[in-house]
Amino acid sequence: LNMEDWGTNLYFITAREDSVALGADLFAGRSRLQVHPGFLTYGRTLEAQMKAFSMHRLASVLALWGCVPPVRSVNFHDWLVFSSWSNCTVVGHSLGGALATIAATDLAVRSGRAPLLVTFSAPAAGNEAFEELQNKVVAPAGGLRVVNL
Repeated sequence: LNMEDWGTNLYFITAREDSVALGADLFAGRSRLQVHPGFLTYGRTLEAQMKAFSMHRLASVLALWGCVPPVRSVNFHDWLVFSSWSNCTVVGHSLGGALATIAATDLAVRSGRAPLLVTFSAPAAGNEAFEELQNKVVAPAGGLRVVNL
């Protein structure tokens, strides 16, 4: 881990107007569902990069796989959310595993489909309400979690 990653790991308290919280809202209107604020902030930067990545760069590869990006999806993020994929695997290690956990849950909620989640040595990404949602929307696809003992 570099210093920026350690800063992300240690950023776990969110200051609000009237209180201090140990989590951040993953979805607006679901304040009971909390995730690690540092992980969420870092994840949103990756989401921004996915929104900036044009699917036109992958058109020839996707055509070879028999998967053509829909007309309304011009970036990688929207293609994941709105296309009709049947298999999607989200993988991460350590901090990346926590980000993968949040991303897989977010993708499952937004797309209505469950991706496969594989994590290695990932810290907990959210509270019990987040875990319940993850089990509901991601777990049906299966997955693998490898932990250090």
